[in-house]
Amino acid sequence: MNVEVLALIATIVFVLIALFLIPLMLQLRQTAQKVDELVSTAQREMLPILRDLREITERAKVISDETEKDLKKVRPIFDSLEQTGEMIHNFTAAMNSGIGQIVGRSMGTWLGMRAAKKAVAKELSKSKKGGRENG
Repeated sequence: MNVEVLALIATIVFVLIALFLIPLMLQLRQTAQKVDELVSTAQREMLPILRDLREITERAKVISDETEKDLKKVRPIFDSLEQTGEMIHNFTAAMNSGIGQIVGRSMGTWLGMRAAKKAVAKELSKSKKGGRENG
């Protein structure tokens, strides 16, 4: 082959490569600029958000510490309530056991007899009043 033909082929190949590479390089340049803009925008917008998140985290820690202190102050009250509940439970259990049942039945019997006595006395007083009116 002739050198001139080879030079012509090489020139055509270089022109084709240039026609392909120039738009590709221009597109890469535009893409790189857009990426830079995106990174700049993200930095501008993310920094205030990160500051806010840091502040929120610090406030949450303060609130958590205060809550823990308050719970330590209130804990004795819950302990007292627990002890009171146990005492009531023990008292109720004692009242439901042998002696408690006897005392409960005795009180019930006594109250029942007292109520019966009042009812009988009331009926007797009515009948005495009614006997006087008839006589």
